[in-house]
Amino acid sequence: MKTSLKTFTCWGCGNCCRGDGYVQVTDADTASMAALLAISVETFTERYTVLKRNRRGLTLRDQADGACIFLKADGACAVYEARPQQCRDFPYKWNYPGWENLCENSCSLEKEKPKSNATPRE
Repeated sequence: MKTSLKTFTCWGCGNCCRGDGYVQVTDADTASMAALLAISVETFTERYTVLKRNRRGLTLRDQADGACIFLKADGACAVYEARPQQCRDFPYKWNYPGWENLCENSCSLEKEKPKSNATPRE
């Protein structure tokens, strides 16, 4: 059963930024994030990216636990304003089976505030 995304509200729990998968970044993504962090694209690339397994582009590094390098302890994204297009598009333009189960208390589909003090994200 496909879930209607008309009822989706992101509460910023950060669960979609943990675990399996990777975040592919474009030149525009790296430039935007580097500008937000006030560093050069070269420095950003060295610190925060790795070469994709197929050697055809870059992905963001992971933290030791598999979470995105920019996921903060409170579940917020450190580069939210300049986050990669892949992150901006999820789950509207792409998703995977079971993605909605990652959201805290399934809050994304119920439009109810989760038990944490999260606030909705745009």
